[in-house]
Amino acid sequence: MWSKTYIVMEYVAGKDLQMFLCEVGYLKEQDAKPIFQQVVSAVHFLHQRRIAHRDIKLENVLIDRNGNVKLCDFGMAIELAEGQMLMQVCGSLLYMAPEILAMEPYDGLAVDMWSLGVLLYVLVTGQFPYTEDTIHGMHRLITNTKCPIPYHLSKPCYIIIAQLLKVPTQERITICQLLQRPWLGHIKKHTAPTTKEILPRLVETMYTMGYNLEEILSSIKYRQPNKVTATFNILKHKLSCEDSYQQTGHPCLKAAM
Repeated sequence: MWSKTYIVMEYVAGKDLQMFLCEVGYLKEQDAKPIFQQVVSAVHFLHQRRIAHRDIKLENVLIDRNGNVKLCDFGMAIELAEGQMLMQVCGSLLYMAPEILAMEPYDGLAVDMWSLGVLLYVLVTGQFPYTEDTIHGMHRLITNTKCPIPYHLSKPCYIIIAQLLKVPTQERITICQLLQRPWLGHIKKHTAPTTKEILPRLVETMYTMGYNLEEILSSIKYRQPNKVTATFNILKHKLSCEDSYQQTGHPCLKAAM
């Protein structure tokens, strides 16, 4: 007997960071910071659970119409056991950590930190720190040269990039150490409104869509796996995001829409 599994994913209407930077070139530090903060927050969430993304890049950072930055494409992500080292060569060449390029066993969390360094570098300069066409060429370039830091960057920003792009992994900062850097600023934990707070709005919206009150409340109370519950959860997420953006909206992100 055949069965089907339906995966409902969020649709992010907007642009990815690569598209955004193609239009603006690069960002001033004060404009890059809120974007980078949200990416760092997402990576912190993953690393707390020992999940390595392994493909952090401009194209995998989306900006929705509400100005929220979202990390996507978890095709290379992996949950790590304590002390587990990986061998699979994956990711995008311009963002690959030197240990992957060297075909050595690597720490999945550490390679994410290198990719964050590349991402921040591109955000504030419009260029990649290292550019080569092959794995061996990229490894040779990284291990034999020091990436140029443009004069317009502040010292705190330069230090973060330098600490993220350390070739020896034991010298590269972790996500927890990155969160402590003053340049990054305080990353607020935006908690979504509770269901109780937005329940009247949800029910009213669903009622206007044609659902009756009895089926709405029944599906929610008993968590029935049906279209009513699915609609409720989708609307709940949308309203939560809108409420969060009203508190944290940023003009630079609005311009990306």
